[in-house]
Amino acid sequence: VMQSYDCGTLTALQDCVGHGPLVFAGARDGAVYVWDTREGSDRMRRVPAGRNGAVGCLDVSSDGQLLATSTTMVDLWDTRKLNKPVVSY
Repeated sequence: VMQSYDCGTLTALQDCVGHGPLVFAGARDGAVYVWDTREGSDRMRRVPAGRNGAVGCLDVSSDGQLLATSTTMVDLWDTRKLNKPVVSY
């Protein structure tokens, strides 16, 4: 797990988790940012995941195929598609 911080206030901005070639970061803007380390660049993909506010936490399954995100709800995503949650609670 990585964390990024606001350098002025030392406030944690987001957590990043990864498994295999993908790294995920949840953000206050309600998105999950995805980096594919195989691409060899700093390009990322933005997935609008936080339907009800900021993404408070996220985690990736041990096989890298499921991503769990939470706002006021918990969503499970297929990391190969990331077009909509597979399940929402």
